[in-house]
Amino acid sequence: MKIESQVLKNILVYLFIVILPTTVGSILFTNYHYQSFIKKQTTETEEMVQFHSSYIDRFIGETIAGTETLGIVLENKNSNEEIKNILVSIHKKDERFSGLYWANPEGDILVSSLGLDKKVNIGYREYFKQAIQTKRTVISPAHKGVVTGRFIVTIATPVLSSNEVEGVLLFSLRLDYLENVIKVLSPDEILRVVDYTGQELINTNQDFHSLDTDIIRTELDNVNWMIEARPRKTLTHKKEFILNSIIFSGIVLILTHILFLFGKYLLLKRQASREREENELQKLELVGTLAASTAHEIKNPLTGVKGLIQLLSEKHKDPTDQFYFSVIQQEITRINDIVNEFLILGKPTADKRKSYDINEIVKEVQPIIKSETNLYNIEFDLQLTSLPLYIMCSNDNIKQVVLNVAKNAIESMQKDGGHLTISIQKEENSCLLTIKDTGVGIPKKILAKVYHPFFTNKDTGTGLGLVICKRIVNMYNGTIEIDSIEGKGTTVQIRFPLHDE
Repeated sequence: MKIESQVLKNILVYLFIVILPTTVGSILFTNYHYQSFIKKQTTETEEMVQFHSSYIDRFIGETIAGTETLGIVLENKNSNEEIKNILVSIHKKDERFSGLYWANPEGDILVSSLGLDKKVNIGYREYFKQAIQTKRTVISPAHKGVVTGRFIVTIATPVLSSNEVEGVLLFSLRLDYLENVIKVLSPDEILRVVDYTGQELINTNQDFHSLDTDIIRTELDNVNWMIEARPRKTLTHKKEFILNSIIFSGIVLILTHILFLFGKYLLLKRQASREREENELQKLELVGTLAASTAHEIKNPLTGVKGLIQLLSEKHKDPTDQFYFSVIQQEITRINDIVNEFLILGKPTADKRKSYDINEIVKEVQPIIKSETNLYNIEFDLQLTSLPLYIMCSNDNIKQVVLNVAKNAIESMQKDGGHLTISIQKEENSCLLTIKDTGVGIPKKILAKVYHPFFTNKDTGTGLGLVICKRIVNMYNGTIEIDSIEGKGTTVQIRFPLHDE
């Protein structure tokens, strides 16, 4: 059941870290890429519309200017034959014109660049009437030409003589020619041209009305026309678009996999650290159980042995015997100290807690520490606070911690002397006990193992001193930190939460 739960958890983590970000990222990228493409197409369409509007405007403007200039020339031409030659010559040079005509004020076409088989009258055309009435150039709506039958627009320019209309010059523009030019210049664009009545003059693509994209419009300056265009929604570079999306998805997938593996690594590292801590706790529990069950059994016979050795030493006064008895007494004392450490480790909660001033606790052990430092020519400096700092603890346990750490510091300076500093200060809601020495320091590879039971780099150490210290400090919700530089010294910082007296 636990294995199935772990597998399900791994699957969910994989989905949230790999699959979900990859899917969402790919969708967002594809949408962004698509929107960028649409925006680019819209910009290109706007530029295309401006280009064609300029082209048509220029063409209409040049044509109007040409008709008006020709009208001035024809004011002095009385012969229809001369007029025909001029119109035919112009028509041959420019395919944009469907036909060029000369009509009298009544609308009868007198001269044509194409030749007439029958009499043609356009006097009924509104644009023609307007040109006669206003005596100004007029552009017609799109219509079917009477002479050619083509779809055209006609530019009508009245020719005046003494401010009276002598005739009307007519230039018919081929809308199909303009449409073909636009298709050649922009073969893939969807564009049309409409006049002021909404009549469609040019349409480059029949899909114009079937698309739902926004219409881009611009009005012409020289004629009352409007150009309309729609951007295409289709991707012109579909393969490139798909390839970019696949590449992006692949990159996101790789990155999320790296993130997933890194997360798994951190989890495994955390789990391994937790397992190591549990193993250390199990070791301490094992030691504690062993200590609780055997320590008293050892102390009882040890007390008897110690007493008997004392009696024998009083009976046998021989110097050699006395030397042996002293060695035995020292070793018994050493065994007794080890058993006492086992008792502390085995029953850390067997204490009577009260509120004590930590300054007073340290003062009580000051003489012991002072005598040791004097023995090895070590300078000792004690720095206490002016105000009491109360902690909830058993004073014997705190003394044990201070003496153990101070003893280690003194041992690190026994050869060359040094300086031992014990200071107490307040830090917000806790008190900081610092024990600093200038001894040989602790190598980094050893520093990580100092809290392991039975680990020691001393010839006569038990490997339980710092283990007991840490156990006591943790028991009072405190922390202990060791910072050491090899060859320069060690600093031990112990924090305890303050207790309101």
